[in-house]
Amino acid sequence: MPSPAGLAAIETFWAGRLGCTPADLHRPGLVVAEGPGSGAFALLRAGTLIVAVPHGRRPAVADRLGGLTVAEAFTPSRLRAALGAGASSVIGPAYQGFADAADYRPSSTEDVRLLAEADRSALDALRLAAGPTAWEHSAVDPDRPPLFGRFAGGVLVAAATLEDAGEPVNSVGVLTHPGHRGRGHGRAVVAAATVAALDAGSVAHYQTLEANAPSAAIARALGYRRDATTLAVRAR
Repeated sequence: MPSPAGLAAIETFWAGRLGCTPADLHRPGLVVAEGPGSGAFALLRAGTLIVAVPHGRRPAVADRLGGLTVAEAFTPSRLRAALGAGASSVIGPAYQGFADAADYRPSSTEDVRLLAEADRSALDALRLAAGPTAWEHSAVDPDRPPLFGRFAGGVLVAAATLEDAGEPVNSVGVLTHPGHRGRGHGRAVVAAATVAALDAGSVAHYQTLEANAPSAAIARALGYRRDATTLAVRAR
């Protein structure tokens, strides 16, 4: 379990993302907050449901969700209806896990190295092989180092990123070549990125769709602990 300082960093992370206070994360039931996004973001955490909505939409959404239990409100259809005409697709449910130095379970990072500008063409090939949806969800960005990669047979088979390098909570993203999955490549690059985050004194954060069982298995194997489950409603 994360240390007291780690737990405080996690709650500050969520409060900033949701537009609520850390105390709201411990308030049983439903809390509607005004978040920074254009859609809705719902976080279910230990009996508390925080629904973050765009500025000015809080009263209407609170009214539409009023009287519902946490379980009733935390569904794609309810959240889409609560957001109203501006709602589009729903992403999730998604696993949200965190690990600090005490949680992390060491794993092999053999043949993983930092990617450089000279690896741009290999990263482009990985992006094309994975497809646009997987690329977007991975958060891998060649213009935002550090990036960690593993090659097999001259092919970049997995890459991982740190989205918020230097922040108290550092999010890890990963992309694995569809033709090379199930061979430990994704786990190796995630382990390297996690170690980098922990060495910098950050808490590592890992998110993935619940439906992506292999990705969630990587998190569990490396010692990440589930902190919350989320749903995100995109705006048109």
